Amino acid sequence: MKVNYVKELVNEIKNCPGDNEAMHALEDRLYERVLTAIAKGNQDNPELLAKEALKTKKIQFERWCG
Repeated sequence: MKVNYVKELVNEIKNCPGDNEAMHALEDRLYERVLTAIAKGNQDNPELLAKEALKTKKIQFERWCG
């Protein structure tokens, strides 16, 4: 997984305002993808991947827990 790909996914979340459910689902999928990539251990910079993914926390939308 490349950092640019994570940035693209974060931007995808930013670009669907007004749909909290979709944004939350995209965020969950992003975290799962990043964690899976890091767990596989073949990432050059897992810290940077995680840092980029966590930028979604600055995006304002409703988050629900099930």
